[in-house]
Amino acid sequence: MRGPWSSLTASKTLTTLCFLAALGGCHKQDEPSAVKGRVSVSGGNAAGTVVEVYAQPEFNDASVWWRTAATPQIGFPYSLQAAFDWRREQSNLRASATVGSDGGFELTGLADGGHVVVARKEGFGWSRPLGVAIQGGTEDVGVITLQAEVVVPSGTTITSDTTWGAGAHIVLARNLIVDAGATLTIGPGTVVRVGDRGRITVFGALHVEGAADNFAIITSDRLTQPLPSDWDYVNFVPAGATSQPPHFRYCTLSYAEDGIRSTTAGGTIEYCYLSDGGAIGANLTGSGSSGTEDSVVMRH
Repeated sequence: MRGPWSSLTASKTLTTLCFLAALGGCHKQDEPSAVKGRVSVSGGNAAGTVVEVYAQPEFNDASVWWRTAATPQIGFPYSLQAAFDWRREQSNLRASATVGSDGGFELTGLADGGHVVVARKEGFGWSRPLGVAIQGGTEDVGVITLQAEVVVPSGTTITSDTTWGAGAHIVLARNLIVDAGATLTIGPGTVVRVGDRGRITVFGALHVEGAADNFAIITSDRLTQPLPSDWDYVNFVPAGATSQPPHFRYCTLSYAEDGIRSTTAGGTIEYCYLSDGGAIGANLTGSGSSGTEDSVVMRH
């Protein structure tokens, strides 16, 4: 016979068993784990957006090149937003859904632990990876915003100061030139996707200025299985008094042949990931002869 007393007894028994098993890591299992949220597409409709949930890959707490008495560490703590690329994480894909025009989504049946949420839509690029920890129940990740891609034709020359920022996806059909006297600024959250064997040649100035929690990214335009050497490099070429050396902070450069080339004296590269390249991450040869002030500073 079941009644209030028997239900209470069963509940107490379950609680006791869970308490006794807690030493072995017991946790609540009777709630399904899920992720929900909404996609907002600037200047477009959310319908057709694919939302994917990946198991967060294992990582070390720092990217370390070497340690010596004089240099305890060259590197900096792993950043999910800077290093995670959904295109190479397909083996870690755990759930996906295609959303309707209202943009709402809920992905269920997920295991407890760390996950990464990415939304993507043709013509609108992809969202920056959003880390979420699931421990039973449903985690609401809020609103994920996508912006329309900006396609830059091959052979385009930037002749005046220009800023790409605020999470835009810039697609370079192939080659881009930054003319002498002009400055191109790539801001936080911007993704620049370079077409097949494309390159960026800088006679003026290029400032890649991300943020600690919102990296700027220069990468391959290939949407499936990007490969080392998909694109060539960013090349800084001296062209008179208006030329400026490399300036990269909080950025990721991936799938290039050489990453950054420079024969312009000086420059700073810090808090950057140079990954999945074909040959050299950075090939930097300052052309000055005045001593340390013309050296490239590369750190973190």
